[in-house]
Amino acid sequence: MKIKRISDDVEVELSQDELLVLNAALNEACNGIDVFEFETRIGASRANVERLLAEIQAALDQIDERQRIRKLSVEAFAHSQNLSLQTVLAG
Repeated sequence: MKIKRISDDVEVELSQDELLVLNAALNEACNGIDVFEFETRIGASRANVERLLAEIQAALDQIDERQRIRKLSVEAFAHSQNLSLQTVLAG
């Protein structure tokens, strides 16, 4: 995690692994356990936490899609050059 800017709000840069941890924690808070007095204990309404969870899930989906496209591009390049995927990735 890298804090990029602090003012009235905060800009934070997270790795994919950090996003996955945050996603799992928010998912557990929203769906895995029945939290009595959710807003008091969590510090935000269930609706706000669910919105944040949806935004994080969308970001993770975008990362997955970019990785899938990148892999397909590398595979297509390897195929067009009659190279093995291992050769392209090693080079």
